[in-house]
Amino acid sequence: MNKYKAIKYGILAILGVFAVYQIFPIEFGDYCVGLEKIMAFLFYCGLFSFGFLYFLLIDLILTITKKIKFDYIPCVILGVFIAVSLLFFQIENKKFWTKKTLIGYMFDSSEIIEAYLVLYENNTFSARKYRNRCCTYQGKYSIKQDTLILKRDDLPELTDKLFCNKYLIHQIDSTLIPLENGYKIIDLKKYETNSKLNLNLKKATQ
Repeated sequence: MNKYKAIKYGILAILGVFAVYQIFPIEFGDYCVGLEKIMAFLFYCGLFSFGFLYFLLIDLILTITKKIKFDYIPCVILGVFIAVSLLFFQIENKKFWTKKTLIGYMFDSSEIIEAYLVLYENNTFSARKYRNRCCTYQGKYSIKQDTLILKRDDLPELTDKLFCNKYLIHQIDSTLIPLENGYKIIDLKKYETNSKLNLNLKKATQ
């Protein structure tokens, strides 16, 4: 590999990595996604596109004038970049290694904050709030009789008292009732985006 090709592949690969990193679905810990992430993704996409077109033009000129075999590797890098970007957009906010068992919805009209509580089969949860940006906080949970326990002591502080640590599972109304004062009830009926999702509380408490 000559120096020109090394520089070309290196620049495209680095710009591609920087771009997809902005939308990488970091499901192993807490994370926030806001306008700055989207703008950064678009910025690096622009640089990647400019670099790809620049090197493509040079390669076409070399192929025509000097009869050098056309280099398809940048096209492969472009294909990988597009595929990975689409994949990350598809699996955003999803844990592909486990399944959702319950989703709760909450809306605070006074603060215009939307929030979701998602429980997974592997006894982990995601508490997600939307206000200008989306922030997700994660941890483990347990269910003892009719009480849901979110095992993260700093959850109320991190979510500005949107979520507490203990909820009573009210199966008749399909709600989670906070066992601490100053918190809102979480509704388990209003989430209809995924019709295949099983929202049966009895199964969630098994």
